[in-house]
Amino acid sequence: MTLDRLKKEIREFVEHLVGQRQKYLAPYKAQVVSYDAAKGLVELVVDDDRFKGTGAKDVENLTGLPGSIVELREGDRVILMFDGGNPDKPFCVLAEQAIGASTLAKLSRIGDLIDGGTVTGSVAAAPGAVTFVYAPPGAPPHAPGPTLDLSNALLKGPEILTGSDRAELED
Repeated sequence: MTLDRLKKEIREFVEHLVGQRQKYLAPYKAQVVSYDAAKGLVELVVDDDRFKGTGAKDVENLTGLPGSIVELREGDRVILMFDGGNPDKPFCVLAEQAIGASTLAKLSRIGDLIDGGTVTGSVAAAPGAVTFVYAPPGAPPHAPGPTLDLSNALLKGPEILTGSDRAELED
């Protein structure tokens, strides 16, 4: 065996080892085939030809915010990655829901500033019933309601001293 041939075989061997490892360092687009919500594991079909025929099974679902769970459905799109390039530690991130699937609800975290709209109250004649009107953020007010009857309340300045023992809310 010549020295050139030996170098070539060593180079091919190293490229084979590095090339296999490199395969698991890149992100891959994939489609959800099935999702086991109880275990949080996903089965995927990967778009890249290097995964054709094998797919990816027992993939950990890490889509969504920390501490939240995104329910994946067949047809949803995700990104497949491997923790530290380890082929035994696959996970998926960044869910894109399939057409026709229900969308994720908006959410907020504790401490986030939100705009919940405004509630205003008005009295036709004092003392009497107070009618509340809710206006969602950036939208016109809803129809008036609910009403709180304060006709039996004893009022002194801005302070209510007595009042009704019940309030009725109507849709």
